[in-house]
Order: sequence, then structure tokens, then C-alpha cells
Amino acid sequence: NKGDYDKALEYYEKASEICLSIGNVVIWCTIKFNISTLYALEGKLEKALEAINETIPIQEKIRHLNLENSKKFKEMLEMMQVKELSKEEIKRTIETAQLRV
Repeated sequence: NKGDYDKALEYYEKASEICLSIGNVVIWCTIKFNISTLYALEGKLEKALEAINETIPIQEKIRHLNLENSKKFKEMLEMMQVKELSKEEIKRTIETAQLRV
């Protein structure tokens, strides 16, 4: 449901701001991964890539446990963008990959 994605995105954005304001980059990276996933599920691959690309340098710096998943997700987003997949194809691809944070 489109409304559910919008509401989830709103909450994730607020949580992201809070994490940054208190300096919790570990949780911020996880939230941004989730934001990236939401954008991808809506077919907004460019925004999804922007969100995941923000996290990777920070994850590398702090040796975040989910760095490899983030890199794999970024590669998957780039592949879906090149192939111009439909929203349904994107959703199936993400569900099949089962990348979790």
C-alpha cells in the first residue's frame, strides 16, 4: 500500500535525523538501508541508490556489520536500474535476495 510506504518513510526519516543528532551512526546506517529498500520497492531506484551510497563510506569507516549487505544491495540496485525493471520485478528481486540488516 502506497500510504504505508509513505508513512514508513516519514518515520524512518525522523529516526534518521534523531540518530544523527545524537551521533548514533550505527543505527543511522541501518535506518538508511531501510529507507533505500522502501525507495526501491516504490520503483525509485535513483533515490534508493542515493540513500545506500550515503551509508557505505561511513560503514567502511566504522566497520559496520552490514557493510557487505549494503554493497550487495547497491550492486543489485544498479543492476535493476540498468535493466529498467518494473516495480513488481524490483519487489520480487529484493524479496528473493533476502538481504537483511
